[in-house]
Amino acid sequence: MSTELEHTPLPRVITTDPDTHTIELGHQREHLAVATRWLSDVCALTATHSRPLQDGLELLHDNALRHTASGLPGGTVHITLTRLPFAHRLAVTDNGPPPAPRLAVTDNGPPPAPR
Repeated sequence: MSTELEHTPLPRVITTDPDTHTIELGHQREHLAVATRWLSDVCALTATHSRPLQDGLELLHDNALRHTASGLPGGTVHITLTRLPFAHRLAVTDNGPPPAPRLAVTDNGPPPAPR
């Protein structure tokens, strides 16, 4: 069963409650600019105070694209910002490890004997 949200192009914003905001990004690095603007809008902080969150978002998003299946075509990254009483929590969810490389199997006989 698919939902209307699944057919909305990426990046897309998902809001679950007034204090929790999520954006879903695709595998394209250009989505980071959208995420940075989104973060500034939802955290309601001055530019100076939101900069550490933006730096964290950039690092976590880059790591997800470089080191997980999220960086492959069709991959996604979810970034969630939660407002707490005296802080903000930034969480990034990726698609997990990339698939293992396929090994070529050849039938060239037994390996050479050690010397």
